[in-house]
Amino acid sequence: MLRDDQSEPTRIAALIADDDPIFCAVASAALRRCGHVPTIAADGAAAWEALLANTYDVALVDLSMPHIDGFRLIALVRSTPRIAHLPIVVLTVRSDIEAIDEALGIGANGYLTKPVNWQELNNILLDLTSRTMAPSTSTVGQTR
Repeated sequence: MLRDDQSEPTRIAALIADDDPIFCAVASAALRRCGHVPTIAADGAAAWEALLANTYDVALVDLSMPHIDGFRLIALVRSTPRIAHLPIVVLTVRSDIEAIDEALGIGANGYLTKPVNWQELNNILLDLTSRTMAPSTSTVGQTR
């Protein structure tokens, strides 16, 4: 997808943290169709390891995961200086106001409920990443 101010598509390196393999496959395919580069972490612990070892432009986080849940993962990211700035969008089945308030209160930048509207998610990703990265400095595929 193109932003209004550029002629090249914005390739976003996105970590998908979700324990549902079907959702991960669908999300990964949707992000690839938009020109992005998804990486899947099958639970919160795998997501935490990936976030510490690699560079991403955004994290897409489910709230209900084994080992480390989404709330804890968000808190860990926000308390780690090297990645504290990383945009985080929650993608979850939870639509209760308590979950929304808690996730946003601990540092999520966005919150969408499943089933996900992929165009809406793409618009959110483009908006969030345009604030945190220049088009020519994307970190897609880089590791730390």
